[in-house]
Amino acid sequence: MQFIEVKWEAGYSIARNKVIYPMRIDVRRSDLCLRHSIKQIIMESLSLYARLRETLHIF
Repeated sequence: MQFIEVKWEAGYSIARNKVIYPMRIDVRRSDLCLRHSIKQIIMESLSLYARLRETLHIF
C-alpha cells in the first residue's frame, strides 16, 4: 500500500486577526490507482477551497 498525504492551508486576515484553516486529506491506495488518486485529491482540494472562499467571501 502507498500512503499519500496532501496538505494545504487557506488563510485570510481581517483587521489584525489572521485566521488559518488547515485542510488535510490522507489517502491510501494501491500502486495501480495511485495516479488517479493524486488527480482526485487535487480536484477535491480545489473544490473544498472554492467552497471555503465562497463561505468567507474571499476573492
